[in-house]
Amino acid sequence: CNHFFAGTASVSEPVSCSPYALRLLAAHTHPLQRSFLGAASFAHRSTSFAKSFLSESDKMATAKPAAGDKPKKVHSRAVLLKDVAPRDFIRVYSAHLKKQGKLELPPYLDVIKTGVAKVLSPASPDFYYHRCASLVRHIYIRPHTGVGRFSKVYGGNQRRGVCPNRFRPAATGIIRHCLQQLEKIGVLQQGHPRGRQLTKEGQRDCDRIAQQILFPEIAAQKAALAAASE
Repeated sequence: CNHFFAGTASVSEPVSCSPYALRLLAAHTHPLQRSFLGAASFAHRSTSFAKSFLSESDKMATAKPAAGDKPKKVHSRAVLLKDVAPRDFIRVYSAHLKKQGKLELPPYLDVIKTGVAKVLSPASPDFYYHRCASLVRHIYIRPHTGVGRFSKVYGGNQRRGVCPNRFRPAATGIIRHCLQQLEKIGVLQQGHPRGRQLTKEGQRDCDRIAQQILFPEIAAQKAALAAASE
């Protein structure tokens, strides 16, 4: 801690002082150094907590059951869709919809554009499933959202050569088709008084997939229990 008084300490150097010593130094240091000491105290507390948590989780993960013991019951953890990054959820949920095979793809999917601002049709073959997963996530967070609002969400700027770009909404036909298909398979339902909202089954599937993303070990243990029961 003497480096702070000598002025030779840098942000990249580790701080080995205790939180009490850091608070004591904060009363006798420059305000600019005081902010760094507060950040170092927070890093010290968070690092110690993370080490203790990881050590306990590693002990539980590496503990092997004895021969003849039945696998222990797995306790689920409350996880919501909002706890997961949007990109990870859309990737996993779109794969889930594709694996189900219940969605009916439109025959014109490979030749249409998704909006006036686009030049070509979507290059990804799984674009329809990605758009459906994105719509489900949006409706989970903001229920009763209509097609017009989604056309603004998925819209973009149109390039007009030397003229300034202008915002153009997305095509509403593909959005309406996705919502209708999701309503047919029981993920969405007509809301009151307008718009659509998730059904109980659809919300349960979203939370279950979010739990699988954050805690894959729980999903693996549940699969092992199901296989052992069979």
